[in-house]
Amino acid sequence: MSISFSVLQTLSRYPLAAFSALSSRPQPLITLTGSAAATATARSALSPLRGLRYLVDGEINNLTTTRRRADDTSDSLRQITEQLVAASELIDANRDINLSDSKRKANQESLNTILDTINDLAAATDSGGTALLDGSLTLETGLGSIDIGSMDTQSLGAVDVNGTSYSLADLGSDRSLNIADGDLDAAADAIAAALATTTGTDAQVYTFVNDNITTGLSVARTALLALSGADAGIQTANDASAIAALARQDILQSISATPLLISQDLAGTVLKLIA
Repeated sequence: MSISFSVLQTLSRYPLAAFSALSSRPQPLITLTGSAAATATARSALSPLRGLRYLVDGEINNLTTTRRRADDTSDSLRQITEQLVAASELIDANRDINLSDSKRKANQESLNTILDTINDLAAATDSGGTALLDGSLTLETGLGSIDIGSMDTQSLGAVDVNGTSYSLADLGSDRSLNIADGDLDAAADAIAAALATTTGTDAQVYTFVNDNITTGLSVARTALLALSGADAGIQTANDASAIAALARQDILQSISATPLLISQDLAGTVLKLIA
């Protein structure tokens, strides 16, 4: 369930008018099923605006969850970027013509560990069990969405060498772009391409959070306050009406219980005043 940004904006400015318009639409802008629908219906029975407040509160929870997921995605992207920088340093180290073969192989083993770490980060999930960097994640709000591509070594670092396509995975031992005795220039190009992907995606997530989630949360919270204020106003008016009705009933009961203390003419005057 997601409430469109335009609906949230209208609710934040004109809660009663917006509620009336939403309630009278043949095809409502907001639809729910299952337990969420039952909860909204139950709350609507208590107050005309309470069900809508429940929906907006749910949208705030959705946006907060998306914000946390986006932050976790950025953290994982930056960890992969750090691993890629370390890999680049190993490639530069192996360019030294005076470096021993044993040291070249040791650097390759370090690079293998880096590649494994990148794959582990790409396969990891957040605390809610949602995969972040396997290519299945879409961050979405009422203002827009962003797809997060796969960040494993098979997907990162795509390069073309003499008509043959390679990826970051080809920097592993005994692969064409290994850094012990493989093509170091092509390996460096693969690292550069992978870095462009991770840093570019992280920048997109950052922009999405600022332009979509932060804005959406601000408007949704304002809408919730407006709806709460409108609901409180209605409740206050209902309470005042109920109090007036009770007061009228008390007076009538007092009059009927003490007929001997007041004349019929006086009783009739009081009844006219409170009728």
